[in-house]
Amino acid sequence: MVFLLLPEVVGSLITLSLDVDIDGNLNASVEDKETGQKIMSQKSLILLPAEEVEKMVREGEKHALEDKEYVERMRIVRSMVDHSALLREIMAAGDYSKKVRDRVKDIALELLDEFKEKVKALDS
Repeated sequence: MVFLLLPEVVGSLITLSLDVDIDGNLNASVEDKETGQKIMSQKSLILLPAEEVEKMVREGEKHALEDKEYVERMRIVRSMVDHSALLREIMAAGDYSKKVRDRVKDIALELLDEFKEKVKALDS
């Protein structure tokens, strides 16, 4: 099965769902995570032995937790990038006193420590 995504979708957050039904059909769909809009849906007839379908289901369940952890890690990283960009914008916007710059630096370090703790919790 080959997916060709529209150029406007490239770079967007998407959810790709693949499932094999009891009859051995592979169903695939792509959904835009931000809008919830279904971009495409495709069904292919594949004839697999029941044992192979069960094996695929087990592997999918096993990897679901890894996928969830990866998504959470990326959410944390994206949040960290957004916060650091905001702090940079604040500092670039004006001529602040040393006291204000030091406070922004302290906030940035606190956020960094918070992000490190969240990542550490995911790793354990």
